Amino acid sequence: MELFKHPIKARDLPSNKFTTGCKNLDALLNGGISCGLLTELSGESSSGKTQLCLQFLLTVQLPEREGGLNGKAIYICTQGDPPMRRLEQILNRRYPKSESISLDQILVQRSIRTEEDLSGCISRLKVLLSHQNSMQLNGKLNRQVRLIIIDSLADVFRDCETDDVQSESFRARSEILFTLSATLK
Repeated sequence: MELFKHPIKARDLPSNKFTTGCKNLDALLNGGISCGLLTELSGESSSGKTQLCLQFLLTVQLPEREGGLNGKAIYICTQGDPPMRRLEQILNRRYPKSESISLDQILVQRSIRTEEDLSGCISRLKVLLSHQNSMQLNGKLNRQVRLIIIDSLADVFRDCETDDVQSESFRARSEILFTLSATLK
């Protein structure tokens, strides 16, 4: 396919970005996390992926002048209870006096354990985002959802044991990712 012949360079990605909250990481990412794209964090267990995601839930709320998108976030948790206490600690330590950042601006979906749960969640997201867009048009919405985090998408598909199941799981994961990306465009 012509589309995948050459790697995409960071400087060619969309310019609408939000800060990670870390200047060095923002520099590596050419300004922060790009909007309008699926971004996957991968790494060893306990390497800080969830910690970064929690930080993003807060930085997306920052005003644009501070590197944020002045937006809300959705946090979809597939690994037991969401780490809300840790999120509150980050908020209180990094942004103790911020009036623009609040846990109230984060919608949390828990108990996503299976592909069916995730598909149902995505269906509800479609309705929510559609409703959000109509409210935006009517001037009744002050903040839009600008970030959706699934922590961890791999957990939903982790129970694969055979090559056939892995292949089917990969297909299902790809289908869910394409549905999610189409929903968010």
